[in-house]
Amino acid sequence: MKHRLSYLYSGGYCSQDGVHEMLYGFIIADVPSTLYLTGDVPVDWQKIVECHDNIICLGFLPKNELINFIKNVDFCLCPRNTVFEHVNTTFPSKLLKYMQFGRPIVCTCYPGLPPSLMHKLILVNDNTQQLWCKAFKTLQDSLNRGQELHMIDYGGIPETCVSKMLDFVFCDAP
Repeated sequence: MKHRLSYLYSGGYCSQDGVHEMLYGFIIADVPSTLYLTGDVPVDWQKIVECHDNIICLGFLPKNELINFIKNVDFCLCPRNTVFEHVNTTFPSKLLKYMQFGRPIVCTCYPGLPPSLMHKLILVNDNTQQLWCKAFKTLQDSLNRGQELHMIDYGGIPETCVSKMLDFVFCDAP
């Protein structure tokens, strides 16, 4: 039986995105899990990560490696700052990227989140360190109680639409 959950955050690290709260929520939760970070991880985050052997910065990954990583983690993370002025109109490209591979997604419940997706996501009610901490602890407790993880059929998103969007998001350098 697997006792160590794995989480992936892949994306930007702007303060208005809400990723800081997710990171500190993970640290506070202090659960036997691993958090993988991809992309341009800021220098101040790298210093924090050095103090935690269960947070691993992978940097930029080629498209095929990132896709392989997404397919093999237990949960993908999609934090959003719920008070950011443009959160009502942001396009959930990260959600589409994760959804294509059927991985469970832990996501902040933000105003611009399509209602049709809400019942298929693991929602964090607000983007605070405390609620992210609670989410990580709850998921670990579920695993400890013997609940199994499973693939999720997100349905309703045409494969060609997702593929074209992913090609745009993951455009490989020439």
